[in-house]
This record gives sequence, C-alpha cells and structure tokens, in this order.
Amino acid sequence: MVQNITKNIEVKTHNPFVKLANLLHFIKQRRKDTSYPVVPWRKLTIYSAVFLLLVFVAFTFIDQPFFDAHRAKTTYKSIYFDMLTHVADSIWVLIITSVIFLSLGFISGDKFTGKLHAVWHRLFFTNWFIFYSIGMSGILVNVFKYLFGRSRPNFVNGESAFEFTPFNVGYEFASFPSGHSTTAGALMVCLVLLLPRYKMIFIILGVLIASTRPLVGAHFPSDVIAGLAFGAVFTWIYARSMAKDRLLFKFSKHGNLLLRQEGYGYCHNIPSMILQCFVGKVK
Repeated sequence: MVQNITKNIEVKTHNPFVKLANLLHFIKQRRKDTSYPVVPWRKLTIYSAVFLLLVFVAFTFIDQPFFDAHRAKTTYKSIYFDMLTHVADSIWVLIITSVIFLSLGFISGDKFTGKLHAVWHRLFFTNWFIFYSIGMSGILVNVFKYLFGRSRPNFVNGESAFEFTPFNVGYEFASFPSGHSTTAGALMVCLVLLLPRYKMIFIILGVLIASTRPLVGAHFPSDVIAGLAFGAVFTWIYARSMAKDRLLFKFSKHGNLLLRQEGYGYCHNIPSMILQCFVGKVK
C-alpha cells in the first residue's frame, strides 16, 4: 500500500521540485479516513478549559510575585538553564528536518521498492510532521505575540507584571505566549506520538525545558503555560489530520492516534537506502 504513494505518480521530468510537487499532489488526492473527526470538539473543549484555567491561575497569582522576585534579583539563575532553554530554539529542528524531508522528496520514493520504500516513506513523513508542527505553530504564536504585545520581564517599565502594548512589533513586546515553550510543546507531542513507549520521559523533558524560560528572565510563567499548551494542542490536531490522510498515523477503534506500521523496524536499512540512490533499485 505504501508503494502506491509514488508508484501511481507519472514523473515525466527529472526536476526534483516537480517530483516533490507531484508527490504532495497525489497525497492530497488519496482516499481519506473519515471514521473520526480531525478535531474532536469535546476533547478539545476539555483540554482548552484545563489549559486556560492554568494560564488564568498563573496570570492572576504567580506572574506578579515572580516579577517582584525577578526585579529583586532573588530568582535562581544557572548556566545550565541558559543552555537548556536553547534546546527549544526552533531553528535547529527546522533546519535538520527540512534538509532530510527535502532531500528525500528530491530523491523520490519511486527509486526504492520493498522494505527500502517503507523506510523512505517513514523518514519522509516523520520529518515533514515535525517540521510542519514546529514551523506552523511558531508562525501562529508570533501572530498572538503581535496581538497581545506583552512586555518581557526584562523590559517592563513600571512595577506591574501586566504591561501590554498590543500590535507592537519587537522582541521586548513578545512575551505572551512563549515561542520557545510553543516549540517545546510541539516537539514534546511529536516525540510522544512517534515514540509512545517513552512518552513520560518526553513529557517531563518538555515541561522542564519550557520552565527554563522564566528562570532566564525571558517570560512570565503564564506565557510559558500558554505556549506549551498551544504547541501541544496544535501538533495533536495536525497529527489527526495526517491520520485522516492515512499518513504516518491512523485512528484506533476508539478514535485515538496510533502509528502506522510502514517502515517500522526497518530503519537499520537506511545505509542500504542511501546506497540505492547510486546503484538503482534493489528489493
């Protein structure tokens, strides 16, 4: 079934960009799995209510004490927090994943058959999933930053933690929501869905990395909760849209997300796949 993705594409050119465009067009035309909705509104409402409550609590009861401590230089700082916070910098994830999925797209999966094609399929859509989830959630969160215009802790002029200048462009007015926390939330859910066996480790790491943002003075606690929640929910919904397209994920009988099995357990064949790029098709 996986091979149909590229076998049914008539590639009449050696132009890699055209190959990639043909692939994406064919995917868009595939039969959809409409067993369950992409957006399960009941679950989304519950998740949103919980996250909004957490943001409200942090905004109302934690942000001001945190800001007072930050101004008084009593918050704990460490070089390790400075290093850990950069793990949630989206640029390195976007560069790595885009290089991989574009390279695979330019090579084109019709070059491989059998297990090697399954490996190509899994690598391509795994990297696309991570790239899109982090990239698009990052773009959208920047729109919210612009709309709210909350001053970062280091740039607040007065004594209040609630200083907003809506529709203002600039780093100093980009506190809410936290972009790094959005990346942490998106990457956390990506890894939880791709490697569910280790989900608790990824959840702990995601929360830990996001929590460094207030500790380095870049955000208020409510900014972090909002960003982490937004990145996580966005990625979850996008994974469900991929399940509808029958790509990488599928719906369980209860409507939850499961990994599809194409290419699973065969990634040790990656060296063979690379070799195949130069010597032709081999099953």
